[in-house]
Amino acid sequence: MTYATRVEVTEAALAKIDAIRNDIIGRQTINWSQHIYPLVAALGEAGFEGEGYEEARGKAVTLIDRIQTTEAERDKLQAQLDRIDPKNGKFIGELIATYAVAADMLSLDPPRYDDIHKGIVAVVERLAKDK
Repeated sequence: MTYATRVEVTEAALAKIDAIRNDIIGRQTINWSQHIYPLVAALGEAGFEGEGYEEARGKAVTLIDRIQTTEAERDKLQAQLDRIDPKNGKFIGELIATYAVAADMLSLDPPRYDDIHKGIVAVVERLAKDK
C-alpha cells in the first residue's frame, strides 16, 4: 500500500469513527448495532484488526472486580488514615472511597481512574509520613 493510499484509508476510518463518536455524544448512549460493530468495522478496514475474543476477554475487568479492588484499596487507605488522625481520618477516608468508587463506576477511561487512584495513594502516604 502506498503512503498516499494509507493516508486515504486512515482518513476514511477516522471520519467514520468521528461520526460514531458524534452519534454517541448526541444520543448519550451506546448501541452495539449502531456504534460498536461499525467502530470495529472501520478499524478493521483501516488495518487495525485488534485482539481476538479470547485474548480481549482475558484482559477484561468486570465492574465487580473493579469494585472489589477499590474496596480493598479503600480499606488499606482507611487504616493509614486512622493512624494519622482517627477523628478526621474516617471522614477523609469516606470521602476518598466515595470519590474513588464514583470515578471508577462512571469512567470509561481506566487510565484516568488509575491516575486518580495513584494520586489518592500518594496523598495518604505523604500524610502518613508527615504524622
